[in-house]
Amino acid sequence: MKNKDSFWFWVFVAVIGNTLATAGVAIFALFLADRFYATPHLDGFWEFEIVVNDTQYEKYDQLKVVYQVAILQEKLILNGVGEKHKEMEKTMKNYWIHKGNARSPISISGYIEKKLFAPNEVYIAISEDGSARQSTSFQKLNVIDDTTMLGKFRATAAGSRGLVKWSKEDAK
Repeated sequence: MKNKDSFWFWVFVAVIGNTLATAGVAIFALFLADRFYATPHLDGFWEFEIVVNDTQYEKYDQLKVVYQVAILQEKLILNGVGEKHKEMEKTMKNYWIHKGNARSPISISGYIEKKLFAPNEVYIAISEDGSARQSTSFQKLNVIDDTTMLGKFRATAAGSRGLVKWSKEDAK
C-alpha cells in the first residue's frame, strides 16, 4: 500500500507543478504581449509635414506643406480634423504661413494595423477643402512611438507623392 500512496503523491506533485508552470508561462506571455503588442496612443494634437518628391506640376517639386490636426482614437480607429498651416518652396525663398480663411480645412479617417514583429502601421485618408478645389490624399505610416510616425503619401493634387513625418505636439 505504501507504493500506491507514494505514486498518488507524486502524481499530485506533478499536476500542481505543471499547473503552476503553465500559469507562469501564461502570465509571462501576457506581459510580453502587452509590452510589445500594445496599441499605440495616437489621440491628441499633431503636426505633420509632407515633402513632395514626385508630381505632375513642377512648381510642387520638393514643396513642403505642414498641417496641424487633432486626432481622436477609439481602439484601432482614428478620426480627426485639421488645417493646412504653412508651405515652403524647395528654394525656401517663398514661405507662407496660412492664417484665418487661408487655412484649408482637412478631415481625417484611418486605422491602426498592429504588427507583432514589425512596427505598427497606420493608414490615413485625408480630404482637403482647398481654395481652388477639393483634394484627397492617402498616407501609409510606420509608428515609431506614441509621438512620431514616418511614411509615404500619395495625393490627387497634381498627382503628388512623397514622404511624410508626423510629430505629436506637447499637450501642456
